[in-house]
Amino acid sequence: MRRYKGVAYFDLKVGFSCNNNCRHCVVADKRTAGDLETDVIFDVIDKNVDSSNWVVITGGEPTLRRDFFKVLGYVKSKGAKISLQTNGRMFQYEAFTQQVVEYVDAFLIAIHSHSASIHDMITERQDSWRQTVKGAHNLQKFKRKASSIASQTVLSKLNVNNLLKTFDFIYDELGICSMNMTFPHPNGNAWTYFDTIVPKLSMIKSEIQRCFAKYLSKLSVEAIPLCYVFPYHGEVRYLDGDRKKGQTLRGYDNSLDKKIIQDYDALILADYRKAESCKSCIFDANCVGVWKEYYNRYLDELDLSPIIIPDAWLINPLS
Repeated sequence: MRRYKGVAYFDLKVGFSCNNNCRHCVVADKRTAGDLETDVIFDVIDKNVDSSNWVVITGGEPTLRRDFFKVLGYVKSKGAKISLQTNGRMFQYEAFTQQVVEYVDAFLIAIHSHSASIHDMITERQDSWRQTVKGAHNLQKFKRKASSIASQTVLSKLNVNNLLKTFDFIYDELGICSMNMTFPHPNGNAWTYFDTIVPKLSMIKSEIQRCFAKYLSKLSVEAIPLCYVFPYHGEVRYLDGDRKKGQTLRGYDNSLDKKIIQDYDALILADYRKAESCKSCIFDANCVGVWKEYYNRYLDELDLSPIIIPDAWLINPLS
């Protein structure tokens, strides 16, 4: 999700039910928290949303809700804009897609491989790739001129060997020009399947750098330390850098003790760790490091390499 200066965002997790069971899913262990009742969602919106907001609707998979269009309509009645995070499978239905695009201003659709077999292996749902790809085509066909579509690809040991082919497919075949590359957060399923899902950064550096070199400003990265983004740091968008620029993201999460989150960015940043050697890196002030679970697992062999450049070199380490 790209964010813009001066815009207030509210992240609304409407529940954790999903028609995928992704091996990297960070919220798989939250499904017992259940899905929000419609009146609860409306109450949260009444108390937290107005025309100055973007509302990020996420889950689980929000499009499965029977009240999905009621929720979209209620958000719109407040004058807010809507960003929808989705696996895209429901958009295989043209009539559904045509109705959704009347409400939603930005879509983030999860596409984890150019290969149907790899994507389906990741989601643990047969035919999910075909449905998602058809859904992406339908979104392109019916979207309003003002709406935008971005993709999200979560890295894993299952898809990193052909990562550039995945971004080629997303860009060339699906016509999506804004692409997110996300390192898995080892919680939920990603913790359960850590050894078969979470790659070591040093093992995937050459492949992710090939993607950076080709797609530059079309790519956004999340949870990848800047020593692995360098020397493309000036053109690839570093989403974690947005988190360090101030409180712009609030939210509601039924699985937490304090359901209203006044500063989602601070909550997420608390889950990152850096090595002692990072203090000597030119990116130290801007980089968030790696997920704490990754840090703890590889503490004795942590593959973070500070970038040290003489002052005489002209380089902008992120403004």
